[in-house]
Amino acid sequence: MPMARSMDSSSSASSPEEHFSQHSQHAQQQQQTHSNSSMTAMNVMPLVFIGANSYSLAILSRLSLCDRKNALVISSSSSRACGESSSSFLTSFAHRSSCMETLPLRESRNVHPFEKPSLFLEWAEALAKTKPKGTTVEDLNLFVSSTKELVPLATTSTYLQFTKDTISKSFPELENAIINDTVTSVTPIEDAKEKQALGIQTNGAAVRITMRSGNSIVARAAVHCAVRQAARIPEWATGALAAAATTVKPPNAGRLAHAKDVDIRTFGTKDDSSLRGKNVVVVGGGMAAAALCAAAARRGASVTLVHRGVLQRSEQEADVAFVGPKGRMQLRACGADYTKRLRLCLRARKHASLNRYAWKNLQSLIKSQSLEILQDTQVRAARWDGDGSDGEGVWQLDVVTNQPGDESNDAATSTTTTTGTLSAHHVWLATGRDLDVSSDPVLSKLTRSHPARIVGRLPVLSHGLAWPGVPLLVAGAAAALEIGPFAGLPQGQRLCADAVVSSLNLESEAFASAIAAPAGSLYLGDDEVDDLEALRLDAAPSPKLRDESRVSVDDIGSSLPRRPIDVFEWADDDGIHDIEVTLRLPEEPRMSRDRVRMQIRGERELELWVIGEKALWHFHVPRLYREVISVKSGFKVVTSACKIVVFLRKTSTMPWRFLKG
Repeated sequence: MPMARSMDSSSSASSPEEHFSQHSQHAQQQQQTHSNSSMTAMNVMPLVFIGANSYSLAILSRLSLCDRKNALVISSSSSRACGESSSSFLTSFAHRSSCMETLPLRESRNVHPFEKPSLFLEWAEALAKTKPKGTTVEDLNLFVSSTKELVPLATTSTYLQFTKDTISKSFPELENAIINDTVTSVTPIEDAKEKQALGIQTNGAAVRITMRSGNSIVARAAVHCAVRQAARIPEWATGALAAAATTVKPPNAGRLAHAKDVDIRTFGTKDDSSLRGKNVVVVGGGMAAAALCAAAARRGASVTLVHRGVLQRSEQEADVAFVGPKGRMQLRACGADYTKRLRLCLRARKHASLNRYAWKNLQSLIKSQSLEILQDTQVRAARWDGDGSDGEGVWQLDVVTNQPGDESNDAATSTTTTTGTLSAHHVWLATGRDLDVSSDPVLSKLTRSHPARIVGRLPVLSHGLAWPGVPLLVAGAAAALEIGPFAGLPQGQRLCADAVVSSLNLESEAFASAIAAPAGSLYLGDDEVDDLEALRLDAAPSPKLRDESRVSVDDIGSSLPRRPIDVFEWADDDGIHDIEVTLRLPEEPRMSRDRVRMQIRGERELELWVIGEKALWHFHVPRLYREVISVKSGFKVVTSACKIVVFLRKTSTMPWRFLKG
């Protein structure tokens, strides 16, 4: 059943220019009509999108032609003035990519906003056919590939051109569907008389969308695709900026900045750059950090990458099982226990990592001596050294590094902590962003008038992604409790779009039930958690002893350095059923049984983690000498001697010659 329509039929036959003009005039007419309290059904928009990005594009591309023609998209981006209307859905993405000079995307060419996965490759093949005979897709250099085994990655310019061409060819009605303004509030219309004046049934739903310009629009439904995410600023950086506020003068004030505020283009080109000979420190360990390191090194800067852990390589930002039915079943199995859902998403969502292209790029910079990487290193404090005038002065960073000690028989010296100071002309923080409903102007106001349960700063939505009791659907990162760990990432576009489109039949019972959930009626489990960081570090339960999945300590020890257990002894004898493996650790005052995680997989692989006070200790035997009986194997902790004794039950009394096979 199509969505209910109350728009003038003449709008569908107008030109794109007239259609865009009608949208702007329509908002002004609604504001004037509202002030005169004489509204008619002609003033109600069927559907309004808040935010022009890949998520709103993904949803719109799956709607019918009639629905797309009558949809309105409100974008707060001012970049649309450049005239690139077709690509304005990706204006923010294009701007940030240009500022950081990111070349390839992290996702494969099958991940894009449109419904058909192979559409990107088909577009590239069609483009190759327009070139001289014999030209292939590889000859066009549209994709980046470092290995033959993995799917090539699209460059940023290729992705933007593909999106623009697809909109122009398949969805031309979207080219002028965007107006520039900033939404300040979304208010449900609940008064029966006002609904009657608008031509809405008494049991129908509508919202009034108010914008910064003073205009307001009445819509049967709205989709919020641009929930604000705040930059994650470390405490030491916040304190340093506050202390230096009286001494650091522009433009030096911007020398300590978050990645979202860094525009690498302002430092000139490769041949003529103001960064040449300067020291740049990048804090972080993900793709943004790698991009900033490469951009600064190309301009002749001496770059130091500081990461609190060990750099990780991963092609995906989360467990790919959650794109398919396997992960979705795990999410649904949590039911209405949203605390459990959040834990599941946090485990599946990987920490800062690099794909193969970024990893290879960093290795090249190290070989050229343009980059130094400090792993297991944290910045403790920062101070400005200089008067801030005439470009003089540098930032002094106090850092602490955990390093493996000298090899010796004394296990207590297996780790050492060193301190030092880094001098930097520029410090860039690639530390990510945090989503918090309270920081979004639209949802924060809605929370006060129509409260929803909040778990880990995320709202509890209906299965159709609707805010309880309001015809406002929320797409993107804020829908993580329903969509899973890929919410907010490119792979989550398809999941969000399918959920929203299935709910957007305004006359269906599904839409009514999606918004009719009473606020605060959803069960969250026994331990409700509101602090995302506290949950990440402390609240995740320990895995079972013989869980078939790999032992993981990322949920509680991501910030601790990881050290191998090198000092161990093992004993076996003829006629004895159990092998004893004694692991000796440095002094750990908090060592207890509940801080040890052990697992035997496939009857031949042994893995054990000890969660210490200052480090995560790891013991791993990929292949034991012979098979063991896992259900009769175990361990005990001897706290007084700082050791762990592992018991491995053999399948026979024959002695082992070696521990490792």
